[in-house]
Amino acid sequence: MAIYEKNEGRRELRTAKYFKTDYVSLGVLNTIIAATAAYVLIILMIALSNMQWLTNNVNNIDYASIGSRFAAYYVVYLLFFSVVSAFVYARRYDRSRRDIKKFFARLNKLEHFYDKNRKNSTER
Repeated sequence: MAIYEKNEGRRELRTAKYFKTDYVSLGVLNTIIAATAAYVLIILMIALSNMQWLTNNVNNIDYASIGSRFAAYYVVYLLFFSVVSAFVYARRYDRSRRDIKKFFARLNKLEHFYDKNRKNSTER
């Protein structure tokens, strides 16, 4: 029980202090921040890899259509990752709650065992 509490239980006991909606919302928010940073890096890599073409055609590029296309891709990208992360964090929370219930049930059994032994030792 102590080994469980030290290893897996630490993470599960951390999730126990949140409501499910709060835990999932926090996970989705973290995912949105990370996905936004990744998207910006991807756009920068695309721009850097096409730098020669960009400098040659700087006056001929339709920036409004490119910007709206990147914005549309960004929205789809964020929706996809938000839905996936919401599903993952909800399952993680449910699994954590189930494991915590098992942990506390085992603690109760252990407590009853020690109580029974204390009664037997005091009766002697």
